[in-house]
Amino acid sequence: MVGYVWRALAVLLILAASATAQTPAPQALVDAMTERLALMEPVARYKWNAGRPIEDLAREQVVLDKVVESAGAAGVDVDFARSFFQAQIAAAKEIQQRNFDRWAANGQGKFAQVRDLNSDLRPAIIALTGRVIAELKRLPGVQATEICRSLAPPSAALAEDQAAWRLAVQPLRDLAGGCGAG
Repeated sequence: MVGYVWRALAVLLILAASATAQTPAPQALVDAMTERLALMEPVARYKWNAGRPIEDLAREQVVLDKVVESAGAAGVDVDFARSFFQAQIAAAKEIQQRNFDRWAANGQGKFAQVRDLNSDLRPAIIALTGRVIAELKRLPGVQATEICRSLAPPSAALAEDQAAWRLAVQPLRDLAGGCGAG
């Protein structure tokens, strides 16, 4: 099933590009990044219940390989795409670790209901990855000030995860020449 989902990523890239064509590129990218990172607490819940570690280097490599393949097919600089998604993975692990630490401190047992990683969460993450790649394609030519303006932390979505947000947007800050302090 996951192989099928990745093949569908090319179609999603086209659809995502046309669906977000009217939202400024940096904001549409930030929106997709926020949605993707918002899935990390449910991912953490799944891993908590299953006794799985946060870090899965083999899975991360699969994701990065698929990102490079999809980015290349979409005309996105593959080195930037790899670096960008390495930052997304680091941010995702930061969010999951924060949750694990909180749950351990509170003596959290297994959660009664969790979303399934393989049939629910991973396909959603893959679809959002496609949207992010489509938005990365729209970045060339966007003014640095417009990129920087869009990088303010999302209001409520990631309120507890400012450190993760900083990790996630660092490649965009670098692309825009730093965006000043912070």
